[in-house]
Amino acid sequence: MSAISAVKLEKALANLERKLRIEICDELEHRLSRELAPCLARLQALESHLETQFANEDRKSDDASEIIEVKLCSDKPHTLETIADPKVHDAHEAHEVHPQFHPQLEHVRAPDVDDTTQEPVAFMETTLNLILVLGYTGSGWIDILIACLLLLASMGMQITFCVILLTEDFLGNPFADNVAIAENWRRSVAHDYKYMDLEQTSLTSRVCNGDGKLILSTEHASLLGQINDFLDLQQDGFELSYFQPGTLLCMLCIFLWCLYICNELRSSLLSLEAVAQVPRSGRSKLQRGHLLCLSQSRFLVYCLFRCYRIGIAMGLLYAGVLWLGATTSITDLILNAVALSAVLQVDEIFYAALMPKQVQTSILDLEAIKVTYTHRRSQLESLLLFAFMAGLTLWSYFSVVKPLTESMMQVKQAYCGGRQDFVVASNTNQNITVGLQTRIFQRSEDAANAAQFAVEQWIQKPIGASPLYIAFARDNAHFDERLAQTMEGKALSEGECINWDTVFLGNLTHDRHEMFRPYFYSASLTLGLPADTNCSGMASFCDTFAGRVLRFVCPRTCGCHERDAQPLLRVASEGCPSGCANEAQAAMRSTPCQDDDVSEMQVKWDFFWDTYTAVMLYVFNIEDVNASGYAWLESAVQQVKKVGCPGIGGVDFPLDPFTGRTWCEGHADVYRPLAWLCPESCACAGADPLPEYCPQSCAGCKDADTFPVVGGISNCDQAKAAGLCVQFPDQALAYCAETCNLCHLIGNSTARRMGSVWAWENDAEFGEPALESIRRHHRRHQSP
Repeated sequence: MSAISAVKLEKALANLERKLRIEICDELEHRLSRELAPCLARLQALESHLETQFANEDRKSDDASEIIEVKLCSDKPHTLETIADPKVHDAHEAHEVHPQFHPQLEHVRAPDVDDTTQEPVAFMETTLNLILVLGYTGSGWIDILIACLLLLASMGMQITFCVILLTEDFLGNPFADNVAIAENWRRSVAHDYKYMDLEQTSLTSRVCNGDGKLILSTEHASLLGQINDFLDLQQDGFELSYFQPGTLLCMLCIFLWCLYICNELRSSLLSLEAVAQVPRSGRSKLQRGHLLCLSQSRFLVYCLFRCYRIGIAMGLLYAGVLWLGATTSITDLILNAVALSAVLQVDEIFYAALMPKQVQTSILDLEAIKVTYTHRRSQLESLLLFAFMAGLTLWSYFSVVKPLTESMMQVKQAYCGGRQDFVVASNTNQNITVGLQTRIFQRSEDAANAAQFAVEQWIQKPIGASPLYIAFARDNAHFDERLAQTMEGKALSEGECINWDTVFLGNLTHDRHEMFRPYFYSASLTLGLPADTNCSGMASFCDTFAGRVLRFVCPRTCGCHERDAQPLLRVASEGCPSGCANEAQAAMRSTPCQDDDVSEMQVKWDFFWDTYTAVMLYVFNIEDVNASGYAWLESAVQQVKKVGCPGIGGVDFPLDPFTGRTWCEGHADVYRPLAWLCPESCACAGADPLPEYCPQSCAGCKDADTFPVVGGISNCDQAKAAGLCVQFPDQALAYCAETCNLCHLIGNSTARRMGSVWAWENDAEFGEPALESIRRHHRRHQSP
């Protein structure tokens, strides 16, 4: 580029030198003529004064002076008479001759000040000006052919660019189409439970809050980021501010592009006007870069080229405004504006890079043509240009930029408006949509949940180590099974009622302890406690939903095995193992079939009713208790809390409004049957058949309707023959009171309480070897 600039500069200096030489000569001739005019006028006045005295001598002298010619830089002769003649010289020169030396010039007056100026219009270095010098370059036919081909190629390339820029494929679909895309995304994958991450956050929440860990919907997240930057919005903001950097920058770039096109249009029109001033003739004439005349055909072709240039500029103006108005990235706005200008400069680039030098020299030699400007024309042109730019600016804003801003807000509302904290899945078997409340996305690097913490811990473990927080499955089938297993399913299938801190933090061992290790350590992790926290240290969470895993690994601490424990959340679906429920039911055989004294269980009774309403609203996903028809519940709960067991069996308050069943039955997902505490009020005594939720002590002295099948024993007769009535009297009392002759223990509150009871169906070691040992022991005690 430096070499090309040096050549252009050298050529320009040469042309300037030649023009200055001619102008200096003309100016010198003019000034000398103007300075000699007063002297010649004084001489003429002196001649007339002396004419009467020295007529003959002065006449000879005057004849000699008339033939004196002043010849300066030009070939035009000037005599003393012509110099002094005001008809020959312009008014300005005649005015400078003082009247006292030339009385005849007194009538000359200075003309009015001229309001016209002349603007030189130069011919730019472009292939379009080839038509003005074609045939006068002195170039060979190869240079001429190449120059013509370059002219056609540049025109073809600009037309192609313009057509492509105006096509829908380049401009793309309107930004408003993203609204439908966002709505479709929101009601499909955005809330799909399959795309919920380990932090239990929905895909919507992650996309709308700029999660950098996304591997899905990255295009949607990028678009939302551009919208927030463009409109200066916070990630959770939906209100437009007065300062919108993207809108302002977009309008500035569009205005800059309009200025660029306006300059191009003005230059093309001035070139047309300048060339139009050149006289027409049958043949064009070009002398030393000066256009003396143009043929009609050459002039028409030049006008056609300039009209083509104006058309390209208008097409690029329209395409550029639409393209810039569709650019949502702030960083791309200025780049796009600069890229558009390159299309308009294609012919200049062709000229500078490939045009033959002799042709370039001829175009550079073209002298500028002056265009006359009056005050009126200048003001009219300024007014038209201002109106043109104002119209373009207003059209760009109201037709392109403002709709883009409104569409951006609609797109963001469609992507992130409303609730983001839930996911759904379709149960095709029941033809119902199942939902799950999720967490709101948190941009805290330290807020790792249990799953993330488990992954981080296991990454650093050596090969062969035991996982503390991950329950690994042996194959894909078991992995899917464990993933779908509920807390209730786990509590019912693995129902050992022991505190696992005695195994993992103490010195006890257990054959299946590895299966329970992740559950025990996940309990403290979920509650935010140290890994070495024992069951007593976590006891304060036993009555919370967060303590679900805690109740599974520390059931005895949480009272899952106690009949008179606080009923709320002491169910299998909330973590209490089935072995604890069996133990509690077995213990109820030795308790009277009568209501507990409220004064003895006041704390547990009050806690249950104080938290009952809030828990049930949460479980059944009811937000407004007043709008849901439960406004009466609070006063009723307070009445039952005050009255005690008789309140839940009264006719005024017979049913649980959430379940539609009596409180005596309980709810398998929330609380135990209250009949365990209030069997009399629940009409359990003497009921036939005895409801499943009633204590077995209310059935009287008879065997239970069901019997756990273990070790080949399937009924009470086989149990008695195997010696279970003697070896396991507590279990025998629960299942086989009549067969085992244990009626005297039913309802006997002073009977032996079980310190550590195993239900038969949950004793993993209770098989044929144990049965054979019991039989031998029984026979030995029965022999005389």
